[in-house]
Amino acid sequence: MGKFQFPSPTSILHSASYSSINPTQQSVSLAGKTVIITGGGAGIGLAISKSIAQAGAKTLIILGRRTSVLDAAGTEIDSQSGNTTKVIAISADITKKTEVDGAFAKISELLPGVKPDILVTNSGAFTGLRLLGTETVEEWQNAFNVNVLGLYLVTVDFIAAAKEDATIINISSGIAHLDPFPGFSSYGTTKMAGAKLMQYFQGSIPGFT
Repeated sequence: MGKFQFPSPTSILHSASYSSINPTQQSVSLAGKTVIITGGGAGIGLAISKSIAQAGAKTLIILGRRTSVLDAAGTEIDSQSGNTTKVIAISADITKKTEVDGAFAKISELLPGVKPDILVTNSGAFTGLRLLGTETVEEWQNAFNVNVLGLYLVTVDFIAAAKEDATIINISSGIAHLDPFPGFSSYGTTKMAGAKLMQYFQGSIPGFT
């Protein structure tokens, strides 16, 4: 489909970390915090998980489908952080309510009396570049299930379990906010829907940021 250049909505487009967001800084410390991340076992999610541990979180809970990926991520994070952050890996398909409910029940069982502080909704589904009309119904449905329905299910359960002043960080995509690019119809559309969903949560739940 050819190469194209994404426009930058800011004057500087970063492609690597920089000093002011270094997770080891005291100003961004997560000391004592319990953090839940979806899709935190690979790719961008694993990088976020490592930064959470570097920031000193007390407990990091990673939700994902693949047990082997989660276990490998936990080992890598432990090695990097010197086991200073307790890493809990829970296998769950976020598109299925029973599995999301089960995951949060497991969190409550493993951490009795603990109310989570932060949710990072990182899971996402992208089928790859597909011209409009060439994606299968199943591919479109999967994009919706992960990027919208799964986001909804996890956020609802988190709000029920979390502290009153908890924080939700939704990892979206620039493609949702740019003029349409060929090949991104299901991903861009469902990511935009997910962003709108989070606006509804923010406007409806007092105390959440």
